[in-house]
Amino acid sequence: MRLSLLITVMLIYSMSMTDCSGEDQVTNTTSLQDETVEQNLQAPLILEFIQADWHRVSRAADIMERRPQQALPVLVCLLDQDRKVKLQNTADLIYPGAEMFYGHGGIINYDIDQLSVRAGWLLEMITFEDFGFSEPGIDHDQLLAAAIAGKKDVPADDVLEINSDEELRKEKRSAAVARAKKWWQSNQSGWTRRAALEAAIRSDNPYRVANALEWIRHSEIPINGMSRQWYVKEIYPVVKQIAQSNEEENAEQASLLVENYQIDEWYWYDSKTVTELAQ
Repeated sequence: MRLSLLITVMLIYSMSMTDCSGEDQVTNTTSLQDETVEQNLQAPLILEFIQADWHRVSRAADIMERRPQQALPVLVCLLDQDRKVKLQNTADLIYPGAEMFYGHGGIINYDIDQLSVRAGWLLEMITFEDFGFSEPGIDHDQLLAAAIAGKKDVPADDVLEINSDEELRKEKRSAAVARAKKWWQSNQSGWTRRAALEAAIRSDNPYRVANALEWIRHSEIPINGMSRQWYVKEIYPVVKQIAQSNEEENAEQASLLVENYQIDEWYWYDSKTVTELAQ
């Protein structure tokens, strides 16, 4: 996560499901209380995730991230939902479907109005993989420069560079869906999120590394099996290498973790309440 005074970058699951639901159900579903969603993690939770209301979507995504083993097959199912549910009540969220730029806000670099991409966004966030669902048209530094230049309360098209060729966008979605499904076929047996984090931070894919660092520094959702000993032995040596790399943004984030370690500061770790034993 890249933080600034004007723009905050945010990357913002036991359930099973045989039907990814239809659009009429999305429209007619009534709002669920937090307790109800927590207790009933089957179809109602998925209906929340494919809603138009961003508050309900983000709350469902948070719950699903806490149940990764059960969420992944459901999200893979949702990849076949190649239709749009335009988000509402997004406040200052910056994403490809945003209509206004307010000079600040959280960034989600995915066209999450498209249900297949919405599922792909959460898949990538949970698995630390890069299937190709993200958009290249939202650049933090560019938006920060626009905000500093006084651009606020303006149409998002004035500052976002999103490919408007729908045919190319559809082809990109289809290719990402195919990669995600192929990955799932090979990894659905024995997958753990802790191993996924280790693989991501050791990878040569800067996007995967960035997602792993993002989770370490900012997420409040624990990973089953995490511990200080695991971090010091398996993760921190790699973090030190990244801090000395030429990948500027990732090196900056890794350097902050190195500083935390050197002064014995574990606030980012303490924010993740571990409730399960290691697998």
